[in-house]
Amino acid sequence: MMWYILFLILTFAVGFFYGHGTKSDDEEPEQETAIDFFRLCEIIEDMNSIKNKLKQIDRLLLDLQLADSDNGQEINLSWSDSSKPDNHYSVIINNDNNCFAEEIKKEQARLRSHLLECVDEIERLRSYGNGYGNDKKGGEING
Repeated sequence: MMWYILFLILTFAVGFFYGHGTKSDDEEPEQETAIDFFRLCEIIEDMNSIKNKLKQIDRLLLDLQLADSDNGQEINLSWSDSSKPDNHYSVIINNDNNCFAEEIKKEQARLRSHLLECVDEIERLRSYGNGYGNDKKGGEING
C-alpha cells in the first residue's frame, strides 16, 4: 500500500513539473500587461461605493413595501446648508406614498447604469493595457 501511495505522489510530481514547469519553444512569451492601476483602483472604489448605495436602496425599498397605511416607515431627510444648522426632517411613508418609492427606483436604475459604465471602463483599460483597443470608428489601435 505504501508503494502505491509513493507511486501516485511521484507520478503527480513528474506530471506537474513536466506539464507546467517547462515551456516549449513554439509558445509565445507572455505579454506584460500595462494597465493604469491608479485609475483601476479609482474605478473599483467607485464601484464599491455604488454597491453599498444599491444595498441601502434595496433595504429601503423592501421596508417601504412592508409599510402599510397603519404602520408607516419613518424616513429621515437631511440636506446640507451651511447657513442653517438644523437641516433635517422626518416623514412617515407608507404604500400610499408611491411617488417617493418611484424616485428611489429611478436612483436605483441610475446607479445600476453607472455600475455598468464602470465595468465598461475597466474593459477599456484592460484592452488598452494589453496593446489593443477600439477607436471611435471601430478599428483597432495598436498601443
